[in-house]
Formats: sequence, structure tokens, C-alpha cells
Amino acid sequence: MKGRLSLRAFHAKRLIFFAGGIIDPGYDDYLFLPIVNLGDVPIELKYGDALVTAEFIELDKAARSYKRPAVTPNPTTENIVLLDRVKLSKEVRAHDEIIQKILKRLESNELMTNASQRILDFVVLAAVAAGSIAAVIILVPNLQPPWNYIVVFTGIIAGILSIWFLIRSTHRQSQK
Repeated sequence: MKGRLSLRAFHAKRLIFFAGGIIDPGYDDYLFLPIVNLGDVPIELKYGDALVTAEFIELDKAARSYKRPAVTPNPTTENIVLLDRVKLSKEVRAHDEIIQKILKRLESNELMTNASQRILDFVVLAAVAAGSIAAVIILVPNLQPPWNYIVVFTGIIAGILSIWFLIRSTHRQSQK
């Protein structure tokens, strides 16, 4: 005979994981069942709880007798590392919170960079408008009214239109 072990459905619903196992023909020692709690909630297993189902299968022919490995593992004396699912879950949440804070700071820095860029664009456009007015006045110093007023008015209109186009283009970029 050989045996096959499976986790009972009740425990699988509680997110307990057991990979299953085979009981070799002729094996006559204790069974060790490595299980893992995959959930976030601690689960208490009590002595005598039905944890697994064992299925025994009769073989068609006689099996070779079971041979123990030269070195048998001893779980009671080995250094066993247990996966603390609850602790791991808390650490993942803490790291997620830190990542979210960093992302928010990056977004606010991006907003500051965009605002700084807009201010710089406004200054450049104002300087261009003022420069164009100054250039006309310098190149044609004898402008008499109404021409001098027309040049200044045209410069102001050009500056306002430049600022309007800049605002419109940055608004479109922020919507993307």
C-alpha cells in the first residue's frame, strides 16, 4: 500500500496551505506535515483537529521495502525558519504607506516644477514684449502721437496674447 495526504477543505478555506504528500510503501515512522498560513489572520490549530485526509491505495504488486535515507532530518533539533505571515503582511503595508508618501511628494515636486516653469515663461514673454516696445522706440525715436501710443498698445496686446497662449497651452498639458 501507499498513501496520499491532502488538506481538508475546511482548512483550505481558511487559507492554510499544505502541498500534500505521498506515504511511501513500507514507511513506518511519524508523518511531518509542513503547513503555511497564507492569510493575514492567525489561525489556531488544536491537538486532535482533523487537518488532512489520508487516502490509501493498494498496489498491484508487492513494493520494495522502504529504505531510510542515510541522514534523516530531525525537525525537533533543526533550525526551522517559520514564515510569520501576519508580521510580513504588516511590513508590506508599512512599506506601501512609505511608497505612497514618496509618490505624493514626487507629485507635489512635479507641480512645483510646472508652476516654476509657468512663471519663467511669463517673465520671458513679458521681457520679449517689453523688448519689442523698447526696440521700436529706440529705432524710431521721433515717433509722434498717435504712433508712439500705437507702438506701446501693440506691444501690450502682443504680451497679453502671448500670455494667453501660454496659459492655454499649459492648461492643455495639465489635462493630459
